[in-house]
Amino acid sequence: MRARRQSWGVAVLGAAMLMGGCAGASASTTVEIVARYSSFEPSSVTVAAGRPIHFVLRNEDPIDHEWIVGDEAVHAAHRNGTEPAHGERPT
Repeated sequence: MRARRQSWGVAVLGAAMLMGGCAGASASTTVEIVARYSSFEPSSVTVAAGRPIHFVLRNEDPIDHEWIVGDEAVHAAHRNGTEPAHGERPT
């Protein structure tokens, strides 16, 4: 369970970092991320700074997952599952 959270956190953190450098470039990259049995494929994505990226998320896992984008404080609040529930917009 902890490895799943860490993998998801790494994926989300990577997405947040990539999205931060998206402004200004014209060519877009599309990356499909598939969640299946609490693992994610691809497990990492590398995109040149400044290049827009479009994520397509497909959950093939028997349980629901969240896609959280934010700074390190946002991820720290969600990383260990310390919040039993939250509204539509995590803080």
